[in-house]
Amino acid sequence: CSPRQVHEVIEKLWGGPETLIVISSDLSHFHDYDTAKRMDNRTRAMIENFDAENIDTNDACGALPVAGMLIAARNRGMKIKTLGMRNSGDVTGDKSRVVGYGAWAVYDGKASGMGGDGEDDFTKTTETLIRTHGPAMLDLCRQSILHGMETGAPLQVAANEVGPALAAPGACFVTLKKAGQLRGCIGSIISHAPLATDLCENAFKAAFRDPRFAGLSRAEIGDDLELSISVLSPPQPFGFADEADFISKLTPFEDGIILSDGNRRGLFLPQVWDQLPDPKDFLAHLKRKAGLAMDHWSPNMRAERFITRGISSRDIRPSGFWDQQD
Repeated sequence: CSPRQVHEVIEKLWGGPETLIVISSDLSHFHDYDTAKRMDNRTRAMIENFDAENIDTNDACGALPVAGMLIAARNRGMKIKTLGMRNSGDVTGDKSRVVGYGAWAVYDGKASGMGGDGEDDFTKTTETLIRTHGPAMLDLCRQSILHGMETGAPLQVAANEVGPALAAPGACFVTLKKAGQLRGCIGSIISHAPLATDLCENAFKAAFRDPRFAGLSRAEIGDDLELSISVLSPPQPFGFADEADFISKLTPFEDGIILSDGNRRGLFLPQVWDQLPDPKDFLAHLKRKAGLAMDHWSPNMRAERFITRGISSRDIRPSGFWDQQD
């Protein structure tokens, strides 16, 4: 049946708040790990944008019922929240041929507890920013790193060189991975400069000032050096009663968390869920990053939550990214 027919069935079944509709589908099938992640992130974007017309069976084997649900939700003015993203390689460790999975909640826009309007505004605005300016943002980071190799300083850009979107204040993290392994990650938690400036400075620092690594060498520049950008929402207080409550409230693959206890503080971007998909492990390693014991707990513990939206050099150019002419 067609998505429109699925939509008609959903509308006939839809009652009041007592109605729960569950649609189940795998995502991509039998690609290598990195390819699957790129494909599934594209599917995630289509679902989050209620793009019922373009999702197909290459994106999700249950694309037709998913599309029917998206039509119904779009017509009803509902909201959608990504609850988690994962593939079989995260669970089995075999990343040669994987199957993708995701979970989304579609809900009444007036419902509480599913993220406020500020977060929704950030998501829409930032996804538009990345869709429109993502390649230019990555190129600024690339140029800043190459400039840093020659001069020992980040690239300087003026507001009139980048346009209003990148001249506006913004906070970002820039991450480098070499052959899939972390090679540097530096960022800003709060907006304190134009986004273009923050991108250039953090790209330079990720390459040459991350204290965990030696400065990036020219010999490391190649197709296996991945550069990614995460733009951060303003952090909001994350309340919890105890450790069990903290863990239960975490949303895997969506939440970034800033954890503090006294003068100790640690931050995990949402990308860390790729390595630590279990919320208990996520929290334990975050405590360790903050300089605390992994089993530490105290009533003085505080946390803030943020979300990110981002883009990777492999999203736009799997090869030749570093060889572009300025």
